[in-house]
Amino acid sequence: MRPQTQQIAHKLDDLSPERLTEVEDFIDFLRARDRDKTLPGEYAQASEAAFAKVWDNEEDDSAYRSEAVLPASDLSQVAGLFKGRTGPKTDQEIEAGLLRDVQRKWHGRD
Repeated sequence: MRPQTQQIAHKLDDLSPERLTEVEDFIDFLRARDRDKTLPGEYAQASEAAFAKVWDNEEDDSAYRSEAVLPASDLSQVAGLFKGRTGPKTDQEIEAGLLRDVQRKWHGRD
Protein backbone atom coordinates (compact mmCIF):
# COMPACT_ATOMS: atom_id res chain seq x y z
CA MET A 1 0.00 0.00 0.00
CA ARG A 2 1.26 3.48 -0.83
CA PRO A 3 2.21 5.75 2.10
CA GLN A 4 -0.52 8.26 1.22
CA THR A 5 -3.12 5.49 1.13
CA GLN A 6 -1.96 4.28 4.55
CA GLN A 7 -2.29 7.80 5.98
CA ILE A 8 -5.83 8.10 4.62
CA ALA A 9 -6.73 4.65 5.98
CA HIS A 10 -5.56 5.68 9.46
CA LYS A 11 -7.67 8.85 9.27
CA LEU A 12 -10.67 6.80 8.17
CA ASP A 13 -10.37 4.63 11.28
CA ASP A 14 -11.26 7.68 13.39
CA LEU A 15 -14.44 8.54 11.49
CA SER A 16 -17.99 7.67 12.46
CA PRO A 17 -20.01 5.30 10.25
CA GLU A 18 -22.00 8.27 8.90
CA ARG A 19 -18.83 10.10 7.90
CA LEU A 20 -17.45 6.94 6.28
CA THR A 21 -20.59 6.81 4.17
CA GLU A 22 -19.95 10.41 3.09
CA VAL A 23 -16.32 9.62 2.25
CA GLU A 24 -17.39 6.60 0.21
CA ASP A 25 -19.95 8.73 -1.67
CA PHE A 26 -17.26 11.32 -2.37
CA ILE A 27 -14.87 8.66 -3.69
CA ASP A 28 -17.65 7.38 -5.97
CA PHE A 29 -18.27 10.94 -7.14
CA LEU A 30 -14.57 11.43 -7.99
CA ARG A 31 -14.46 8.16 -9.92
CA ALA A 32 -17.63 9.05 -11.87
CA ARG A 33 -16.27 12.51 -12.68
CA ASP A 34 -13.01 11.04 -13.99
CA ARG A 35 -14.96 8.50 -16.04
CA ASP A 36 -17.19 11.25 -17.45
CA LYS A 37 -14.13 13.20 -18.59
CA THR A 38 -12.88 10.26 -20.64
CA LEU A 39 -16.22 9.28 -22.19
CA PRO A 40 -16.39 11.98 -24.91
CA GLY A 41 -12.98 10.93 -26.21
CA GLU A 42 -13.98 7.27 -26.10
CA TYR A 43 -17.22 8.03 -27.95
CA ALA A 44 -15.33 9.98 -30.61
CA GLN A 45 -12.82 7.19 -31.03
CA ALA A 46 -15.56 4.55 -31.26
CA SER A 47 -17.50 6.50 -33.90
CA GLU A 48 -14.45 7.39 -35.99
CA ALA A 49 -14.60 4.26 -38.14
CA ALA A 50 -18.34 4.60 -38.72
CA PHE A 51 -18.06 8.22 -39.84
CA ALA A 52 -14.93 7.67 -41.94
CA LYS A 53 -17.08 6.50 -44.83
CA VAL A 54 -19.06 9.73 -44.71
CA TRP A 55 -16.21 12.12 -43.98
CA ASP A 56 -13.52 10.67 -46.20
CA ASN A 57 -14.88 9.73 -49.58
CA GLU A 58 -13.47 10.76 -52.91
CA GLU A 59 -16.88 11.37 -54.50
CA ASP A 60 -17.82 14.15 -52.08
CA ASP A 61 -14.29 15.52 -51.91
CA SER A 62 -14.06 15.88 -55.68
CA ALA A 63 -17.50 17.53 -55.80
CA TYR A 64 -16.40 20.14 -53.26
CA ARG A 65 -13.13 20.75 -55.07
CA SER A 66 -14.95 21.33 -58.35
CA GLU A 67 -17.32 23.94 -56.88
CA ALA A 68 -16.62 27.36 -58.34
CA VAL A 69 -15.82 30.05 -55.81
CA LEU A 70 -17.97 33.09 -56.43
CA PRO A 71 -16.28 36.47 -56.36
CA ALA A 72 -17.60 38.93 -53.83
CA SER A 73 -18.88 41.17 -56.63
CA ASP A 74 -21.51 38.53 -57.44
CA LEU A 75 -23.03 39.27 -54.06
CA SER A 76 -23.63 42.90 -54.97
CA GLN A 77 -26.98 42.02 -56.52
CA VAL A 78 -28.36 40.76 -53.21
CA ALA A 79 -26.47 43.09 -50.88
CA GLY A 80 -29.14 45.77 -51.26
CA LEU A 81 -31.77 43.44 -49.84
CA PHE A 82 -30.35 43.82 -46.36
CA LYS A 83 -31.89 46.73 -44.46
CA GLY A 84 -32.96 48.39 -47.70
CA ARG A 85 -29.41 49.36 -48.63
CA THR A 86 -28.13 49.33 -52.16
CA GLY A 87 -25.20 47.02 -52.61
CA PRO A 88 -21.69 47.95 -53.64
CA LYS A 89 -20.53 46.89 -57.08
CA THR A 90 -16.83 46.02 -56.73
CA ASP A 91 -14.96 43.70 -54.39
CA GLN A 92 -13.29 46.71 -52.79
CA GLU A 93 -16.66 48.40 -52.17
CA ILE A 94 -18.03 45.19 -50.69
CA GLU A 95 -15.03 44.89 -48.39
CA ALA A 96 -15.39 48.54 -47.33
CA GLY A 97 -19.13 48.05 -46.73
CA LEU A 98 -18.52 44.98 -44.60
CA LEU A 99 -15.89 46.84 -42.61
CA ARG A 100 -18.33 49.72 -41.99
CA ASP A 101 -21.05 47.28 -40.89
CA VAL A 102 -18.68 45.55 -38.47
CA GLN A 103 -17.54 48.88 -37.05
CA ARG A 104 -21.16 50.00 -36.57
CA LYS A 105 -22.00 46.76 -34.78
CA TRP A 106 -18.89 47.06 -32.65
CA HIS A 107 -19.77 50.60 -31.59
CA GLY A 108 -23.46 49.79 -31.10
CA ARG A 109 -24.75 52.12 -33.79
CA ASP A 110 -26.69 49.56 -35.78
